[in-house]
Amino acid sequence: MRASQVWALRCDMHVLDHGGNLVDACMLCALAACLAFRRPEVLVGGGPSGTGAYLLFVHLPSCETCTVPAARCAGGRGTFRL
Repeated sequence: MRASQVWALRCDMHVLDHGGNLVDACMLCALAACLAFRRPEVLVGGGPSGTGAYLLFVHLPSCETCTVPAARCAGGRGTFRL
């Protein structure tokens, strides 16, 4: 693209402890941070102007974790196989 500029965002996570669903929780926190972030308005040849603008998202990313049931069925009869 001609005469275009791109913003690059980086989100670092520092996890102290987790009991599961770590990827889901990190993705949700990163999405919340991006939705609350205001990029500065910059003029060509000048400094920042105004209060900034929110990032625009066409689609919101989603992360889901699935689980596989235990080897035995709920009633204890039979075996679950994939």
